[in-house]
Amino acid sequence: MKTIRPNATTQALYAAGFPARRWGVRALGVVEMAVGVAALARPVPAVGFSLAALYAGFGAFVAFLKLARPQAASCGCAGGHDVPPSWVHVGLNLAAAASGLAAALIGATALPSLVTASGWVAAPAAVGLCVAGWLVTVVVAEAPTAFRAWTPPTHHEQELFDPDRHRRADAALAMSGVGEGHASLWPDTDVASLAERGARTEAGDA
Repeated sequence: MKTIRPNATTQALYAAGFPARRWGVRALGVVEMAVGVAALARPVPAVGFSLAALYAGFGAFVAFLKLARPQAASCGCAGGHDVPPSWVHVGLNLAAAASGLAAALIGATALPSLVTASGWVAAPAAVGLCVAGWLVTVVVAEAPTAFRAWTPPTHHEQELFDPDRHRRADAALAMSGVGEGHASLWPDTDVASLAERGARTEAGDA
């Protein structure tokens, strides 16, 4: 996604104060794909360390945005789709970095060898892994936005149970000229008399 639609990542880097170039974002996307393919085909220790370094960098960047730029609309991790920075995203990045580090230190089996050794079990396992990957994407991309939309602001809860809120609202309306007897609030009010009263008030002010 970074390679196809680099603008969101470029803007996120610019917002964080880092050098932001679309060609650099596209190059990063190519590196990510190369490391991912290598991790599946030939997970040697160097690939595991590379995977860990990429995800650790992603986690550090999202954490920086969360702490230093909390109003950032997106971390740029999903191409054209805005993904607000969240601690859930940071945690998942660190978990992925830990898995790469474990593969480098303990060892991992290449995907072709794993499929051959698993036989028919490989098919449902592959489907399960794809679904798990999709769910992780949904959690990262949709959960923070949904949580922000669901959580009411603190000041709203305070105003909801404030017994004087109507009195303050009436005072604010009166200050703006929409007081008692205004036609916009009471449809039965004689608009002509209001206009006449307003003209007398203006004449008196003059």
